[in-house]
Amino acid sequence: MDAKNVHVEIVSARDTAAVRVTSPFPVPRLDDTEAVRRATPVLEAARTAQSELRSRLTRLFGREISRVDLTISGATAPQRKRVL
Repeated sequence: MDAKNVHVEIVSARDTAAVRVTSPFPVPRLDDTEAVRRATPVLEAARTAQSELRSRLTRLFGREISRVDLTISGATAPQRKRVL
């Protein structure tokens, strides 16, 4: 994912911080039915991402992350590779 499409905002309070992340969400190519079938549902993947971000950022900052808001701003799919 291209970092220029990801926006992060951190709001700090006394002993905690809240994080807002806006980013497109990776999805499989829709014409790849097997990849679509194996893919984790978007809401489940988003909840997992929130939990992992909270855990990692708590360790990184050394303070509690009270909330992680994740806004999905679109979708990104792998580019089709051309054979020359």
